[in-house]
Amino acid sequence: MSTPHKKIFLSHSSADVALATAVRNLLIIGCGVSTNDILVSSVPGNCIPAGTPSFVDYLKARLQNAEIVVLLLSENFFASQYCLCELGATWTLGKPYFPLVVPPLSKSELGSTLEVAQAGEINNGRYLDQLPDKIRDTVGTYVGTDAWSLQRDVFLTGLDELIKSLPTPKLVAADKLREAQDKYQGAIGKIGEKEKEAAVLKQQIADLGKCKDKDEVITVARKYSSADEEFGRVCDAAKSAVGKLQHATRVAFYWKLRGDEGFEPEDEDDREAVRTAESFEEIYSNSFFETSNARIYKPAAAHPRVAKAENALQELQNFLSDPKDKEFVKRFEDEYQFPASLGNRDFWRKFLAYV
Repeated sequence: MSTPHKKIFLSHSSADVALATAVRNLLIIGCGVSTNDILVSSVPGNCIPAGTPSFVDYLKARLQNAEIVVLLLSENFFASQYCLCELGATWTLGKPYFPLVVPPLSKSELGSTLEVAQAGEINNGRYLDQLPDKIRDTVGTYVGTDAWSLQRDVFLTGLDELIKSLPTPKLVAADKLREAQDKYQGAIGKIGEKEKEAAVLKQQIADLGKCKDKDEVITVARKYSSADEEFGRVCDAAKSAVGKLQHATRVAFYWKLRGDEGFEPEDEDDREAVRTAESFEEIYSNSFFETSNARIYKPAAAHPRVAKAENALQELQNFLSDPKDKEFVKRFEDEYQFPASLGNRDFWRKFLAYV
């Protein structure tokens, strides 16, 4: 049985469970949020259900479905790898968030970690007053100004003593700190890459919106696709078209793309395949070899199926001759150990059809 998604994800260090409980109560009583709509992983009643196979997968799924993330940014928070992962995921997913800076950490110490204008101290009443509005805008619950003001004052009373009672994080060894910083920078780099990918997709959508016909759509799609994606597209199209042809017609295409005169049947099986393809008018022969009376056969371009296959094979040939990614051919040949060529039998049998 699946667990309903939680509208509010309270991201915090398990060392700050007492403070997380107080914030949870403020959300329920002061902002009118149902207890079932909050996930607080270390607080009974709002935590991860017993028997959950993977708490990491559970948290990941709930974070993806959350409508807002409330961040308890304490010293313990930044000492926790899980909290930093949740922070990075919040950015990456573009989730609305409400950061609460917990003393002795100060807003000014956050630096580039968060936009300073979007953060405030948890013991600042004026900043806390923004919380019910944020909850109303994202979750849709609200209890009124007077009720909120009362619960805010209750929350602030004794908050300093509560914060002082929280355990302090252990000092991290220098090498561990550097390792964490490297991971953090790596995460920031990946987020930057995702932002660039999103910008490219946004531009692609805009360009597609300007297209007037199928050919223009294909051109735009090709412009934004990677070499491997483009190869998969043109190869699948060629395979689909070639797969509708008779065996002898496929073989005739293979020999044509090798630069030879055409397909010369060598045995009775070949001749039978040729007769079948001729009956469908997919191939033709109008010449003899000078040294024998044997006929050679070529694809009949006037046939609709043959014409479609020829166009698809030509597009694949054009791609292989000049892929956008110049390293594509090298990667291909390293992986498959045969040339990326339509004149190669291994290529045909792997990606197109048996010849």
